Amino acid sequence: MEAFEDDFDCYVVGSELASLDLFNIQKNVFEADTNKDFILEQFFDNFDLNGDYQVSPEEITYRLSKRFSELTSENTGSLLLTDFLNNFSAGLDREFASIFKGIDKNNDGSLTASESINTFNLLVARGADADNNRQITNSEYVKYNKRLTIKAMFSGLDTDKDSKISILEFLDHALVRFQIWDVNKDKLISVEDFKKLEK
Repeated sequence: MEAFEDDFDCYVVGSELASLDLFNIQKNVFEADTNKDFILEQFFDNFDLNGDYQVSPEEITYRLSKRFSELTSENTGSLLLTDFLNNFSAGLDREFASIFKGIDKNNDGSLTASESINTFNLLVARGADADNNRQITNSEYVKYNKRLTIKAMFSGLDTDKDSKISILEFLDHALVRFQIWDVNKDKLISVEDFKKLEK
């Protein structure tokens, strides 16, 4: 549970969810509460195609073009909301169920106001109590959060708002992150860049 918020409120951001690892690496390398050396190794294993311990925009583009193809289900040339549901649902189900356990203080399988009035009232006000019985079950909690999370992730990548994500939108998102990680602006991501990000 350490990877999630300590107070187990209803605010969980995408970077706290490993299931949303669109690029097959932990997104926020130095914000994640995980083994940073392992994540760094994963990043270079995935993207350093020529083994020089530096990652170029071309290596990012090549690898993520393949990832884009892996995520699409219908050879449409675009990622659809159904592709996100198909690829990320199972992992999000597990993660939100784990978060639910942290909030369900009496372990009865449902949330009530007696466990956390602020969290409960906020979730109810936002529609998490689907059957309006003043209890939020694990299933309701997971479904509510998964729907919001996937829609937000999809919307963030769908920059032209045409209800599909093109390869260019997908790569643009990654290349923005590349520019952030390329701390010394030499158009290569190195171990040194990551060490500077840690500070």
